[in-house]
Amino acid sequence: MFSRFLAAIAILLAVTLAMPVTVQAQGPSVAQAPQNARQWNAMLRQEIRRSLRRSDTALNTTGGNARRSGAVALIITRDGRVSDVVILRSKGKAMDAAYVRSFSNMRLPPFSPDMQGDAITVSFEIGVKPG
Repeated sequence: MFSRFLAAIAILLAVTLAMPVTVQAQGPSVAQAPQNARQWNAMLRQEIRRSLRRSDTALNTTGGNARRSGAVALIITRDGRVSDVVILRSKGKAMDAAYVRSFSNMRLPPFSPDMQGDAITVSFEIGVKPG
C-alpha cells in the first residue's frame, strides 16, 4: 500500500515537473503603451474609474458619504507614477483615506512622446451616487 502511494507521488511529481511554467511580470495593467496624449488620457480615465470602483467597493458606500460630492487632484510624474493625491473637497475621512489609497496605487503608463513637462496635475470631481 505504501509503495503504491510512493509510486503515485512519483508520477504526480514527474507530470508536474514536465509542465511548462509561465511567469507574468507584475507591472502596469496597461496592455500597450499609448502613442499620443489622447490615448494616454483615455487610459487615465479608465484607471480613475477602476480606482473609484475599488475605493467605493472597499467601503461599501451606502451611507451619508455616498450623498456628498468631493474633488481630488492627482499629480502624475512622467514615468506614470502618482506622486501625490490631494483632497480638494472632502467626502468624509473614511472616503478620503480610501481615495488616497486607491489613487496612490494607480498604474499608469509613462507619458507619450508628445506630452510635455515632468509632471501633470489632474483635478476632477467625484460625483454623488444616484438614489
